[in-house]
Amino acid sequence: MRRIISVLLAFAMVVCLAPAVFGASDAEIQAAEDLHALGLFQGTGTNPDGTPIYSLDRAPNRCEAVTMLVRLLGKEAEADSGTWRIPFTDVDRWAVPYVGYAYSNQLAFGTGSTTFDGKSSVTATQYLTFVLRALGYESGTDFHWNAAWELSDRIGLTNGEYSESSAFTRGDAAKISFNALLIPLKDGKETLAQKLIREGAFSEAAFRTVFFEMIPALTAKPDPSDDMDVLEAEAYERILALQDEYPEGASWTIHDMYHREPIGTGYPTFDSYGCLGFAMLVSDAAFGDLPYWRRNPGEFDYDSIRVGDILRINNDTHSVVVLEKHDTHLILVEGNYLDVVHWGRVLPREEAEKADYLLTRYQDN
Repeated sequence: MRRIISVLLAFAMVVCLAPAVFGASDAEIQAAEDLHALGLFQGTGTNPDGTPIYSLDRAPNRCEAVTMLVRLLGKEAEADSGTWRIPFTDVDRWAVPYVGYAYSNQLAFGTGSTTFDGKSSVTATQYLTFVLRALGYESGTDFHWNAAWELSDRIGLTNGEYSESSAFTRGDAAKISFNALLIPLKDGKETLAQKLIREGAFSEAAFRTVFFEMIPALTAKPDPSDDMDVLEAEAYERILALQDEYPEGASWTIHDMYHREPIGTGYPTFDSYGCLGFAMLVSDAAFGDLPYWRRNPGEFDYDSIRVGDILRINNDTHSVVVLEKHDTHLILVEGNYLDVVHWGRVLPREEAEKADYLLTRYQDN
């Protein structure tokens, strides 16, 4: 199906208005837009129409990276108004408030006793280290700063895309920062987004506008001629019908349970909780008592993903259901997304291809 949806139009507008961003992925562009809407990310300049130029394909230096971190935490005003004493003699005057705040709060340290090396390009592991510290993790205890991706992969902040040799751009920083909002702090009591809302960095209403906005196209009746066979079209209609009982923003947490009857050989009756429970509920509503098959990495590709399939993502921590499939992205429905039901999140193709496994009810998949 290739129906035009609002998010796809937004992607196109960003690309048209920011011609310098040739290397940025859809995920990076959307992350920058969402962070900017929350006041947590700024551009490197503006277009003639006043829209920001994000320069997502450019490598940031260490001072710029620390500045992005401070803005992510909603602490720019506090940094600018503070008086900071830092031991580093190589930090430009404009960057002192940001480096000072990060250094004073043990988020960033120098490369030597008096050097910060602020004009050198930041590496992936350095920026991941900054963000992990902001989440409450301690380098040297919880992770090694020179291999920070090992912990970030485990907690779902990243998904295996970074290593010692990885190139790193402002787009990468935007994507990691965006992901960090949905990651629980080390103590497990709240996510970074919940902490920032509590501290007044942005309102809950603003957050829900960015992360839970419905896509108007979801209410449109599917056309079976649009690249869907009859089973897919029926599954699509049955999934959409669930919006009456499970509307956008309805509570569905890790404690919510779905009692699932036996489906397929070797899968007895059991109770599923959280995101998997909701995914199973949606799948059963779409396909009834059809059996399902599990496809591991290497046994499926993007072309084989179909409406109603369940994808396990984020390092085997979250389950989602495919509502729509497009050439560049999927549209999802999911439960336990910040404790609620969410319709319409975009999952870029590149992220879908990294899924931990796929559960399908299509025998020919």
